[in-house]
Amino acid sequence: MHYATLPVLFRLQYGNKLKPFIDAGFYYGFLVNAWENPQTAGVDHTVTSNFNRSDAGVCYGAGLTYLLNKQFTLSAEWRMNNGLMDISKNGNNARNQSNIFQLSVIYTLNGLNKKVDEKK
Repeated sequence: MHYATLPVLFRLQYGNKLKPFIDAGFYYGFLVNAWENPQTAGVDHTVTSNFNRSDAGVCYGAGLTYLLNKQFTLSAEWRMNNGLMDISKNGNNARNQSNIFQLSVIYTLNGLNKKVDEKK
């Protein structure tokens, strides 16, 4: 199953150079496509029509950011998505659940840093 998801998260973060954080919120997902593992050549294994297109649920996670300098930050985060909607059209009460681990390099534009510094 391939979903496009849009999370809306609230983050609690503290620290200066090394900043641990936790986040929680909600997500909306849209089913792009679904297929079964093809085991027979020449047979259509697409099963998208068996599932509802919309999904929504709660998400929560934790992570760590490390400020390298004024422009670059490293980030590592683990997040869990738990679906609250039945995604099966057959009434099987199937729900999505996914784990996400992401590593990021964050670049802050110079103009944005200047505006933050001017407010201090």
